[in-house]
Amino acid sequence: PNLLTVGDVQVVADGELKQESGEGWQYDGASNTLTLEGAAITGHKENANGICGLYCDGDLNILLVGENSVDNAAASTEGSASGVFATGQLYISGEGSLTVRSGDAAGDSVGIYALTNLIVAESYAQSARILSEDTALKRPLLGDIYKIYQQRCKNSNTMDFDDLLLNTNILLRD
Repeated sequence: PNLLTVGDVQVVADGELKQESGEGWQYDGASNTLTLEGAAITGHKENANGICGLYCDGDLNILLVGENSVDNAAASTEGSASGVFATGQLYISGEGSLTVRSGDAAGDSVGIYALTNLIVAESYAQSARILSEDTALKRPLLGDIYKIYQQRCKNSNTMDFDDLLLNTNILLRD
């Protein structure tokens, strides 16, 4: 990414790595992965997209280990406030959890915001660009894993938050 901040720490600036790790987090530039391991992120940075607890100008992979939180609730702004904001694709994986709180904003106040399109499993599997990117980043099985995840959700009659939004949109549109 061109810019990555974790709390009030500038991790990447102008595409250059500034800091690799902090309390409960570590960034690997080679895989573009931010690992959160028991992280409790409370600081924030202000940028063109508002006040963000965790901000990435570009794509980002977040790997969750243990219980993690991004708490931007203390932020107050006339603009927008986000707990997590990515201008590119945001991939969140791992066995851990992530609790996100956003600040008080006159504009939008969101927990997690990814600026790119929502990609469902069928579209993902048909996108040559995404598949080649995943192969280059050494994550070629991501599409297969996502299909299995969706099937397990369907078998147990559950939906994650993305599915709730997507299925509501489909229901109202059709």
